Amino acid sequence: MIGMFNKVIQNFFGNKSDRDIKALLPRVQEINRYGESLTALSNDELRAKTTEESSAVFDFTLGSIAYQLNRPNEAAKYLESATRKFPTY
Repeated sequence: MIGMFNKVIQNFFGNKSDRDIKALLPRVQEINRYGESLTALSNDELRAKTTEESSAVFDFTLGSIAYQLNRPNEAAKYLESATRKFPTY
């Protein structure tokens, strides 16, 4: 009886995964539109959009990945680059 009730409720409201997907879908579509706008740019136009802050964040991310892969020298190189580009980061 409870299983049948849960099934009716689930059919009416959807399950947790369906609700999560429905909630996230607008954001995913927004990100995809932004990505499509970037693919239309030339390399020079992309370079012009890159700021020191975003470049520092990218270097910091690469440094974190290198650290997780147990590559401390490579990690240090990226982290030093990130702090040089954006010292208050």
